[in-house]
Amino acid sequence: MAVQITPGSGVSVATDTVTVDGAAAELQRVKVMHGIDGAANEATEVTPLPVQIIPVNSTAAAAVAAQSTALAAALQATTAASTLYGVAGVSTRTTGQWVQVWDAAAAPATGSPVYVLWVPPAPTGGGSNFSLSLPQYGRRFAAGIYVCNSTTMLTRTAGAADCFFSTLHE
Repeated sequence: MAVQITPGSGVSVATDTVTVDGAAAELQRVKVMHGIDGAANEATEVTPLPVQIIPVNSTAAAAVAAQSTALAAALQATTAASTLYGVAGVSTRTTGQWVQVWDAAAAPATGSPVYVLWVPPAPTGGGSNFSLSLPQYGRRFAAGIYVCNSTTMLTRTAGAADCFFSTLHE
């Protein structure tokens, strides 16, 4: 749909002649500019738009890893408010188990875990890998990050020291 533009006295409107549906047409030319009112600069190859690239997670460089140093039943990744970006590990249990992630500064007695992962039984002589990835924004934990294995899904029933845990958080 074409709109007729009629400039006022002493005003001109820039247009480019293009072909639209087989016919020549004048289309208004718009210049992209940046700067303050009355002193803007046209965006060109020489003077491009100023752009600041900000990573989706600008604090990812500050993230730290916490990991168990041996097979364990739990890992207290941090006791401070933090953002969790991921949990990974391996289970050596041959009957399968749950891995739970809690918003807690110590081993929780009751409550509900924030995340629950099912880890299938480890093959004989091997291990079962598990992971939870929250790469873009992470998940905020107010009290701390506590990761543990459990023989039950939604309550903490301490398991054996048969997991290696690793977290990435800030």
